[in-house]
Amino acid sequence: MPTELRQWGEAILDFVVRYHEGIRDRRLAPDTTSREIRAVFDRTLPEEGVGFAATLEDFEERLLPFARHNGHPRMFGYVQSPGVAIGSLADLLASTLNANITAWRSAPGQRMSSGWCSPTERGTRQWASPSACRSRLRSRLRSDSSRTAP
Repeated sequence: MPTELRQWGEAILDFVVRYHEGIRDRRLAPDTTSREIRAVFDRTLPEEGVGFAATLEDFEERLLPFARHNGHPRMFGYVQSPGVAIGSLADLLASTLNANITAWRSAPGQRMSSGWCSPTERGTRQWASPSACRSRLRSRLRSDSSRTAP
């Protein structure tokens, strides 16, 4: 399993890199109808698994063409943090832990990232929400990664 997991991870990371490299060249949103989407996705699920490679291929060929690319540089539809590569990796780390946040002991990362919010933000429930802190964290990581060492 560890060898397979590494291969799957490398394949997904390859997709993530290609996606972020080419996002500027993608159409922001598909020109489609719900009927067209249903025609692609309305199908009976297979009785047996199809394997990782076929699933990733299906994702790229069937799902991706219908996706709206919220991280696109021309996406101005919502006030949100952009979908940047560092966010993809951060989500992978969070998903790896599969945290069930029922108590503070279950989510040390939540406590740590809450500390990165300013005291004013922590005092305001809206600004101290996990998603708001996560957005600021991603911004901080982006700005840190764009700095060069002296």
